[in-house]
Amino acid sequence: MSAPAGIIPGHQIGLLIDRVTLPYYGISSFDDMPIPFRCVATDLVSSQSHVFQNGSLAVALRSTMSIPGAFSPVREGKAVYVDGGLLDNLPTDVVRQMGAEMVIAVHLQPAPVEAKDIQSVFSVLNHSVNAMLRENELRSLELADSIVSVPLGEFTSVDYAKSEPIMQRGYEAAKAKAPLLEAFALNDADWNTYLQQRKARKRAGRRCQGRCLRLPLFSVFPG
Repeated sequence: MSAPAGIIPGHQIGLLIDRVTLPYYGISSFDDMPIPFRCVATDLVSSQSHVFQNGSLAVALRSTMSIPGAFSPVREGKAVYVDGGLLDNLPTDVVRQMGAEMVIAVHLQPAPVEAKDIQSVFSVLNHSVNAMLRENELRSLELADSIVSVPLGEFTSVDYAKSEPIMQRGYEAAKAKAPLLEAFALNDADWNTYLQQRKARKRAGRRCQGRCLRLPLFSVFPG
């Protein structure tokens, strides 16, 4: 009998992702989504990053969020996918490859690490992974035209119930950069044209007979 590949098997999360992504089942390219989309996973077999740009959107989303040890990896063909953050946590390079002329990176600033915080085996593993993430984030930041840094020192990776104050920090950080970000803003006419184009690419949930689920529409961003 072997140990599980992750604390959370991910079956329920997989069902939720399947339900949400159903309107986009069978699209030939993630460029056809309302907002062109990419996500990154790490293939443990090849030890390389893998950029999802087509195929099953559900598999792509499930793969890119599979934090090692927490969620079971996603097995697809000969690949075993886990969170892409291991090798490319801030994929500015991927956005550049998509043709982005200006790249705005959002950098989440954690609390400084102190020696007294590294005691248990779990804290050693956690800080080891964080050190690897910080290193590849620094490389990625060099490809950004503008950086919005969000101070999140008093929050941890398990503070799911504190999503509101965390998001508020993001709004405040973006507002502080407003004079710079306004240079990238579209005028009203161009913005309305963009909204119409995005709306035209949205897909509604499939109709069904009798009792069925109403599926929400959604948009995702690269990186």
